Amino acid sequence: MDNIHIQGIEAEVHIGVSPQERAFPQPLKLSLTLGTSFTAAVLWDDLTKTIDYAEISKFVIHFIETSHFNLLETLAEKLSESLFLTFSIETLKLVIDKPKALAPKMGVPGIEIYRERGGQ
Repeated sequence: MDNIHIQGIEAEVHIGVSPQERAFPQPLKLSLTLGTSFTAAVLWDDLTKTIDYAEISKFVIHFIETSHFNLLETLAEKLSESLFLTFSIETLKLVIDKPKALAPKMGVPGIEIYRERGGQ
């Protein structure tokens, strides 16, 4: 299995449990590791035979900025499902950080999930 990494995708979303949290868009920072095979892309030296980083990034930003969830956990799961339906990936590691969720000096909360095509 080969991996493509995309780190530092930034998007804003109305997310949170309380109405105060959802009142204004909050920034999220995402990193993805996408498992796929590079065999065809290497053989043909052809972008159409692999995953286009720009297309993934645009897809992720659009998905997040048009979504409405209370929990990061739900957002991560639904984004994961959508990525598997749209792109030829076999595995996904997704990290989502919510950098403004806590007061300064309290750290940056986030979540991480790992999913495989056809299973959890």
